[in-house]
Amino acid sequence: MRTMRKIVKIEPYYEPRMWGGGSRLKEEFHYATDVAPLGEVYNVVALPGHADCFVPEMNCTLSQLYGSCPEWFECETKELPIRVNILDPMADLSIQIHPDDAFAKQYNGGRGKPEAWVILDAPTDGYIEFGHHAKTHEQFETWSTERKWDKLLRYLKTPVGGFIDIPAGTLHAIGKGVLTYNISRNADCTLRLYDYDRIDPATGAKRAIQVEEVLENVNIPDRMIEFQMFPSVSEHGCLVTRYWDEPGLYTLYRIETKEKGRFLHDAFAFYTCVKGKGTINGIPVRQGETVLVPCHSGWLELEGEMDLFLASYRNEKNNGAEKIKLQMALDDVDMETAIKLVEQTCQAVDIVEVGTPMIIKYGVEPIRRIKKQFPDIEVLADTKIMDAGFCEAEEAFEAGADYVTVLGVSDNGTIQGCIEAAAKYKGKTVADMICVTDLAERTKQLEQLGVDFVSVHVGVDQQAKGRTPLDDLKVIKNAANHVKVSVAGGIGPDSIDQYRGLGPDVVIAGSALAHSSDPQKTAALLKERL
Repeated sequence: MRTMRKIVKIEPYYEPRMWGGGSRLKEEFHYATDVAPLGEVYNVVALPGHADCFVPEMNCTLSQLYGSCPEWFECETKELPIRVNILDPMADLSIQIHPDDAFAKQYNGGRGKPEAWVILDAPTDGYIEFGHHAKTHEQFETWSTERKWDKLLRYLKTPVGGFIDIPAGTLHAIGKGVLTYNISRNADCTLRLYDYDRIDPATGAKRAIQVEEVLENVNIPDRMIEFQMFPSVSEHGCLVTRYWDEPGLYTLYRIETKEKGRFLHDAFAFYTCVKGKGTINGIPVRQGETVLVPCHSGWLELEGEMDLFLASYRNEKNNGAEKIKLQMALDDVDMETAIKLVEQTCQAVDIVEVGTPMIIKYGVEPIRRIKKQFPDIEVLADTKIMDAGFCEAEEAFEAGADYVTVLGVSDNGTIQGCIEAAAKYKGKTVADMICVTDLAERTKQLEQLGVDFVSVHVGVDQQAKGRTPLDDLKVIKNAANHVKVSVAGGIGPDSIDQYRGLGPDVVIAGSALAHSSDPQKTAALLKERL
């Protein structure tokens, strides 16, 4: 018999931590426990027989609830896919990594544990260890063996509110006094490189380190990831920050209310209050508490002054929904080179963009040739329409384009003309946001007009000044409701991971493919990353 979906509170799970011992988790977050030293709280964890939160209202553990009420979660995974912790260390954590799935399965039968942190509070001189400076495996091994930590280890200052992504294989450690909210895969595989030769009071001995395993799994060279500060958007009385939304990994948002607000998230989610107090659909919640809201629960009515973190999950397969598409932009190439590039990349590329320079040079002929020779590939005409929307869009659609672009700064009548032409030819309209000054407001307006996509676009001239589309993508993703989002602007293999985690529907690569020494290999790599 199915149990009716309802919002339930999740009791935290505690384990002693030798680097714990502060009072903040007890005094501010109301965590009442005899576990000591207290430094880390599992707000959400479901590892049967190990760490497993209790759900009092259901009289079962979280892993049991996940197994007995799958309709609450609608997940593709055998076990609950996410985990949430709050940490308040009184000493630095060990220098460590989490390996990928393949190694973890062989090592302890589990999964890898990619994670992310948001800094809730930190001293003015707060820091984390993050990454390293070694250029080769030999250099990493030498410096770690000789304990040249000043050369090897990389440290970052901790901005309050800062978000940082921690892919598998990333060397990391939270520093003393840095209060963090952590989201990760629901797994437990940690490999330590260095633990400061500390004696664990519980055992009277040093904790084990796994130098060889770290060397086998650490990312070399390091990816040099930095903290990111994400913009917030006002929605229905809430201030919403969307940090990460990657199918098959996790979704992380922040929702802040002053008095009253409403919020809608259709998938299941754990809401953890990190400051303040109030109610969620009438259920009292205060700092430190976590509630589970099952999927399809509808709008949440939030009352009170609360700072909530939402931890959720989107199925990788997503019940047939599309994954992120890869679009190849063909700009400064001739006709025959363009055809050759499509031949080389057609197994990985979903959309071929006939760029504005090609259209200026050849008209709509490249659209016709590509669509005729590669009928299964979608073609986008980067027309950048600014006037006569229906007329100019129709030219591209008649030639075989599946998408046309119109500048987001255009008059609404021009954009509506493009939308009408798209409807006539069963195509799609893409609003290019280059040079739009108020990205959030214009995104909402374009969504109401009925465009299919808004495209985050940092042009070549802007790129030359050092600008990237990353910040613009954050703003537009926060503002978008149902309209799809594409992103372009100097994206290649070295930067694509940053964009994937922000959840665009289409990622556009131009020079990275068109000027690659091996376009087929590069396209396959980009597609794999997506």
